[in-house]
Amino acid sequence: TGIDLPDRPLAALRAEVIRAADGTSGPGRVLTLSCAYGAAAGDAPGRVVLPCVAMAPPSLVDFIISRGLADGVAVAGCAERDCHNRLGVAWTRARFARERDPYLRARVPRERVLTVWAGP
Repeated sequence: TGIDLPDRPLAALRAEVIRAADGTSGPGRVLTLSCAYGAAAGDAPGRVVLPCVAMAPPSLVDFIISRGLADGVAVAGCAERDCHNRLGVAWTRARFARERDPYLRARVPRERVLTVWAGP
């Protein structure tokens, strides 16, 4: 994946995503990966809160969609020019645009991925 946190390995993050997906239902299920410092930091059904959205490997978005855990993924980070971790917004954008490793795979339908940059 290119991204694995010591205190939150990918296997644990995937398990958390699967639990969060259980909180979604009906047509148009959206799972949210959110920044702990952004507007979507609070607990909610279908939401996984991370220290920074740049800490979510793009392969996690592929995992969510390809496994049918959600119909779409919203990535909600800090305000565009006020990233708590400085480069989280820029790195996430570059990965999704396939300009920075690890890339979002081409097979991921971009129309099913939404990015939102908003502060608390």
